[in-house]
Amino acid sequence: MPQALREAALRDDWAGWAAAWQRLDEAEVAEALAAAEAGEPVTLILCGERNAVRFEKSARSAWRRLTHGISSIFGAQPNQYPGMKL
Repeated sequence: MPQALREAALRDDWAGWAAAWQRLDEAEVAEALAAAEAGEPVTLILCGERNAVRFEKSARSAWRRLTHGISSIFGAQPNQYPGMKL
């Protein structure tokens, strides 16, 4: 778990906090996005002092791949995030 965000927040270093997010976006988040776009399962958990939220993209099932392919042939707009669950 990256500690730079937590450490910057505890020091009230908001420029450092923003820089830590930028580093995360360029590394871990970019890797997770690439994996999700490749159809791999990805989980992202964002948490604070009192709450947390979990985002999960599961791998596409054979049925989902088939229906996505069929709908794209007929011009229907598929769900942009079919495997995302809160």
